[in-house]
Amino acid sequence: MNKHTITITVAPREADFLSQANLITFFMYVLDSSGYASHDKDYSVDNLNKMGYTWVLSRFAMEIFKYPKMYSTIKIDTWIEDIGAIVSTRNFRVYDENQEVIAQATSYWSMINLETRRPINLLESPFKDAPINPEKNDMARPAKVLEVKGEKASEITVKCSDIDFNLHTNSARYVKWQIDTYSLDDFKDRQIKRFDINYLQEVLFGETIEVYKEERGNEHYFDLKNDKGRSICKTILTWEDKK
Repeated sequence: MNKHTITITVAPREADFLSQANLITFFMYVLDSSGYASHDKDYSVDNLNKMGYTWVLSRFAMEIFKYPKMYSTIKIDTWIEDIGAIVSTRNFRVYDENQEVIAQATSYWSMINLETRRPINLLESPFKDAPINPEKNDMARPAKVLEVKGEKASEITVKCSDIDFNLHTNSARYVKWQIDTYSLDDFKDRQIKRFDINYLQEVLFGETIEVYKEERGNEHYFDLKNDKGRSICKTILTWEDKK
């Protein structure tokens, strides 16, 4: 099968005002599973850092059928679907306590040189012989987010708590900045059923980020720009009415 499985219980500190894991927490659970899957391998972040390399996430899409409630336990399966020269595809599937699928995700990863910040050939890296499982999720691939014609919704200065072990902004912070443009009322009768995110440029400590937002029906588009006006992240959040 070449799958790795982790089990997580939703802690009270991770639940939102609806007593469930919100999108940010759910996203972090899924990303964490990829780290656990590789932590004892030659291509783990720790081992790659010693060689002057690291992983970066370029695109990610997640479909959510049900958000896990506080104190509930979920199981996450993750596996490597393919390895290309520049990009590798990793999939995820999340189950509840009844073994029902409550979410699925697909992600694209690249390996970069820490000094040059440029991609390296995965087929010539420690990752080249990683076990592959060609199974796909039943979902559309991560979308390429194009032009966003939105208005400025917020502005953020990157703080110490935003920075991860790669000395750039943690992947989940981008999602948080976008979720924080909504009110509590926005989540009472509706929920996010899918999100597609494109990471375009890393964000460092002290940078100022402007969040632009455009609503097109149930699809809300975001463009995060740095103080030079360059897009560093683009996202589509797809909403639905709660059943």
